[in-house]
Amino acid sequence: MRKTRKTLVSLVFLVFGFTAAYGQGIQWIEAIKVPPEAKLLGPPTSFCVSEGDTFLIPIAGKIKVLEKNGNLLKCLKEFDGGNGAFVEPRYCFYSKDGKVGVLDYGARKGFIFNRNGVDDFKPIKTFNCRYFGYDIKFAGDGIQAIVSGYITDSDGNPFDLYSININSESGEINEYLLPSHLKYGLKTHEEYVEEYFKKQTLPAIGIKGFFDVQGDDLFYVWEGGLRVIKVSLCNKSITKVFGHETSHYTKPDGSRLSEPYIKGEFPTTWKLQESFSYVRNIFATSQNVFVVYETGKKTDSDVSTFRLQMYTLDGEFLKDLLIPGNPGRQMCFDKENNELFAFTKSTVDGKDELAISRYRIPR
Repeated sequence: MRKTRKTLVSLVFLVFGFTAAYGQGIQWIEAIKVPPEAKLLGPPTSFCVSEGDTFLIPIAGKIKVLEKNGNLLKCLKEFDGGNGAFVEPRYCFYSKDGKVGVLDYGARKGFIFNRNGVDDFKPIKTFNCRYFGYDIKFAGDGIQAIVSGYITDSDGNPFDLYSININSESGEINEYLLPSHLKYGLKTHEEYVEEYFKKQTLPAIGIKGFFDVQGDDLFYVWEGGLRVIKVSLCNKSITKVFGHETSHYTKPDGSRLSEPYIKGEFPTTWKLQESFSYVRNIFATSQNVFVVYETGKKTDSDVSTFRLQMYTLDGEFLKDLLIPGNPGRQMCFDKENNELFAFTKSTVDGKDELAISRYRIPR
């Protein structure tokens, strides 16, 4: 009898303990299928979600507008920026005040549109963005577009984050926000020149940077390290640097990657890169900073997984959670509902199928 009671107690503890632990994890909600008529050949470079589960996807010189209908997306419209203004739109984002921003690589421009249900996608502003960028967002005052990308100032000093005054016709740089050596965690510009140009350890790892804006603060992270840089947009200064490497994270080794990279042996470089962990995005809300990273593969038969780290806005590490399934690298975040969306690709009966997986993130 005692043994039976003990077994029952253990079983109850196991079930409820697991449930409680699972309840603190990331919850997969649904997979929203992308229909063939959307004509997406693969996951886009970026996408964003606006009100009413409407997804905006830049692809093939247009922005495709897809709306959730049950577990399927339906095509609402396509727009080209007005009179074919788009050339190669790559990055887009949606702000809670109802604006859509688009960064066009080909046109070297940024576009801002209304997205309020009344005069949907009515152009508000077009501004020059002459320099290469990975991401774009607005600062809180609405007149600055912040761009993640490489640029030099008038003295030739390199930066990897800057803001543009969108009211300037020439795309005038408003502020240089992050010197390149600080992006990589180096102390001086001289170290940056040594590691980037001479040894080429940094470009061998990768150069992409991600950021998000929350209030008067910006949070930036390089793909090659779990190191978040917090920048005050009021003081234009770094106020905090934080990050926590767990056992799931394998830091990229630039010294191992640089040799095949310098020789132009890119298949070898890519294979090595797969064994390391890479940051894939960062999101910030009024309460938390979330960093998404891909764990990498330890062996050829291994599967790389995606994990999400949670921090407070002051950089206190809270959790490192597995994102269920295979979410894919293209992600966006709904700050109002604490939901993560990720493009997934699978093969069914020899055909590629696209879907957007939806996850709820614990608060």
